Amino acid sequence: MRTLIAILTALVLFATTPVVAGGFEDGLAAYQAPDYQKAFLLWKPLAKQGNVGAQYNLGLMYTDGQGVPQDDVMALYWYTKAAKQGLATAQHNLGHMYKQGSRTVTTKDKLLMAKTIKGSCHCGNLKATLTTSKKPQDMWLRACQCDFCRSHNMRSLSDSEGRIEMRVQDETQLNRYHFGLNMVDFLICKNCGNYIGAVQQVDGQLFGIMNANLTENRGTQFGEANHAFYEQETGEERSARRKDVWTPATLKIA
Repeated sequence: MRTLIAILTALVLFATTPVVAGGFEDGLAAYQAPDYQKAFLLWKPLAKQGNVGAQYNLGLMYTDGQGVPQDDVMALYWYTKAAKQGLATAQHNLGHMYKQGSRTVTTKDKLLMAKTIKGSCHCGNLKATLTTSKKPQDMWLRACQCDFCRSHNMRSLSDSEGRIEMRVQDETQLNRYHFGLNMVDFLICKNCGNYIGAVQQVDGQLFGIMNANLTENRGTQFGEANHAFYEQETGEERSARRKDVWTPATLKIA
């Protein structure tokens, strides 16, 4: 955060067109308001387009948890993008992370290979994005044999070392379905009927899974799911298992 305050004005110079400059400056104004979420949303499209200043700023926001959950993986991702364009401050921050021996950089090679897996219900109201460094065949993929999952031909996808974001466009069309021990929110679209995934709060942290069948090519790249039976587990055992193998998650309502 200290570095961000010092260099933000200078980074406006990286904008190469009036449109980009305006977007960057709008993000700067939002950050200084401070409205971190708005700043993040304004800078993210620019970062994806290659704007080095926006890339660096996203890295800092992920480092400090400003407008987004604190996430060393994503901080490293955006610092690396900016560093590859020659931005000295991004290179410095990468070096600092390596020197500190953070959890992220101990698995540097895996994290730099991070990719996103996206899923959506049929009408697009419910979306899921899983950020992972694992190959498709190495993902955790299960076919729970409870009546609900079998009726949806469900294949649950997760990565305990990744990050998943569930996004809801219209909350009035979201069904948070519960059954059994009523510990989990099963997220179903009322409009099209698709089940995008599930989330549960465990020890103050949200964990989730996504429906592999709603990803590209119906998730064929992940292979066959292992059948799993959980009926004999206690509530405590289920929470412990989900904390161990489900993905740290966020649920965002538009």
